[in-house]
Amino acid sequence: MINNKKTISKVNKFDLSDNNVIIHQGELNLSVLRSYDLTPIKEYVDIPYLQDIKVNDDLTVLVSSEDGDFEILDKNYEKIDFDKEETSSFTGTIYSSCLSVYIYDLDKLEQISGLFDVNDKQVRWMNDLVYSPMCFDEYAIGINGHLIRCLDSKNGKLVWEFDISILKSYTDKWGSSKSCEVVKIIGEYDNIVWMSLTNQYLLAFDKSTGTVKHKLREIESFKCNWSLSAIPDPYGMIINSFKGKIIGFMFEFYWEINCSTGEIELTDLTDQFKDAEIRCTRPDFAYDGKLIYFLQDTPGKIGVFDTDNKELVYQYRFEEMYNRELMPIEIKYYNNNLYVLDS
Repeated sequence: MINNKKTISKVNKFDLSDNNVIIHQGELNLSVLRSYDLTPIKEYVDIPYLQDIKVNDDLTVLVSSEDGDFEILDKNYEKIDFDKEETSSFTGTIYSSCLSVYIYDLDKLEQISGLFDVNDKQVRWMNDLVYSPMCFDEYAIGINGHLIRCLDSKNGKLVWEFDISILKSYTDKWGSSKSCEVVKIIGEYDNIVWMSLTNQYLLAFDKSTGTVKHKLREIESFKCNWSLSAIPDPYGMIINSFKGKIIGFMFEFYWEINCSTGEIELTDLTDQFKDAEIRCTRPDFAYDGKLIYFLQDTPGKIGVFDTDNKELVYQYRFEEMYNRELMPIEIKYYNNNLYVLDS
């Protein structure tokens, strides 16, 4: 089911754009490859200290230092020239023609965040209301301590806020008291923005008003001797807009959440995965609308799970190289191809 079409060595970072793969090799080389056969179509040199690559269909952002300094390439992978303050840094989020950026104020010892408009080649706004905002059309939603805040994406003015400290602390399975923190903004469906919290809560907000549409946590039918009877993991979730569902997968559990009703359906795969000697150990799985492609660290494996039939349909184990076990680090899916970065 999985055949190795091509192997490229010494890859540090990679990301996918429309029909292309962008990779960073060694210390200085950056290449744009055709996605279906990984043939180079454009190459760059002298890209030192590259820390990360982020891509959408129109833009490629190269984060070139630990401080977050960045360069922007257009859809033809040509450099976009722009003026920016030396301390302006990229946070890792691209939305359409906007980048989430921040400046660290050395005098106040605090970070202020904002949006950089690539079309206008300037920062739209900067303030200390949120950190690393994520854009949802006319709204930018981010976190500041215990506050979830929504700002106008055009001018950065506050639209609404929600204080998660009202959810109070909770006691985990080890008996420790924990307070709530936002782990992940999962995404948007039908104008509702979903996010997960450290205490395994899932919150859904109307993005324009801040009204809480769903507050989910417990799954009464789910019983596990090492986990709470709640959503198993706050990281391993994505939104399937076509189905109108949140798809969750981690460890040996698969769950679906209906975005309209909040109904949770969980499938415990413990016995099936135990027999197959496999487990999902990384939350960033790949998904094609039916199949989930997931990773196991040790021994290094790729698993393929059929979400319709709720069964493992394939697994692939990495071979040893240079007398050591290879461990998969990252997996992405595009147009019937899997791209896996290993150790």
